[in-house]
Amino acid sequence: MITDDVAAAVLDSLPSRIAVLGPDGTVIRLNDAWRRSAAAGLVVVPVRPGTSWLAACEAGAQGSSPLRALGALTRRMLNSRRDHGHIELPVTTPRGERWVDVRIRPLSRGDGLVVVVDDVTERHDHEKALRHRATHDPVTGLLNRSALRDLIDAALGTRPADGDDVGLLFLDLDEFHLVNHRFGYAVGDAALQAAARRFQEAVGSEGVLGHWGGDQFVVVTTRTSRPAAMVLADQLSSCLAEPLEADDQDVRITVSVGLAFGSTLRSGPDTAPPPGEGTPAAATPQYPSEPPPPDAMALVRMASEEIVRARARSQGPLTMRSSPPQPPESDSST
Repeated sequence: MITDDVAAAVLDSLPSRIAVLGPDGTVIRLNDAWRRSAAAGLVVVPVRPGTSWLAACEAGAQGSSPLRALGALTRRMLNSRRDHGHIELPVTTPRGERWVDVRIRPLSRGDGLVVVVDDVTERHDHEKALRHRATHDPVTGLLNRSALRDLIDAALGTRPADGDDVGLLFLDLDEFHLVNHRFGYAVGDAALQAAARRFQEAVGSEGVLGHWGGDQFVVVTTRTSRPAAMVLADQLSSCLAEPLEADDQDVRITVSVGLAFGSTLRSGPDTAPPPGEGTPAAATPQYPSEPPPPDAMALVRMASEEIVRARARSQGPLTMRSSPPQPPESDSST
């Protein structure tokens, strides 16, 4: 037969922080790992034997919604004797924010619960870093193409308020390959970073800036108007007027900006023939013409084509480029 002293010794030998609760949520026992963490200020719920776990959660919940969720989970477990409960939550400690994994199970004999707490900060930070790496460009730290496409598609799928529109500004650094050829790729990356900072200052809170790839950036504005987007385009065009400081080099570059709007995609092109032209209505069945659903790539293509038309007008017909600036296959910067 296992005595109370043996049970206490077993609990104290475990590295996890463990609390044993009675049927009403009163704390019956805390193991040595819990007591040591509490002494160091690394406590999840400030309790001691004889106090109420639920009351401590409610008191802490005034400044912490995770503790409110933990208290609600504990109450459900006490009332229903579910197989188990699980939650991860942040805890503020003298060493900064920590993340803990809390598992709650009913006692195998008698009423009550056992709460097992483990520090999972290292795993949480690793997962956070992986998520950031999946959605952000490694050179500029901005959202990458994949994240931008998701953002644009979500914006296009939401009908804006009256007077608002989804705007996209496509930024193409002019002849940027010459920077790499003259100064090297390290300076090229530094110039991209410096340009990104200038663009971010110009955009501010008016939109979201991302790195589309290579020497191309995108700004997404989800609640804008055409005049406001044109003003922002002018600000982005002029923000590179001063040389960029890139790895101890002064780099002068310019940027071309193309504009596109979600409302243009939604309305679709006017393909109806002029009166008196085309196939007579009696000869061919008439079907309503609906534009394809708007998507991110269509909006980016529309904005980049505006840059092509502007360059064609400035360069003349003999040097006209027949296709828009094409993003590279990968999100590499050079």
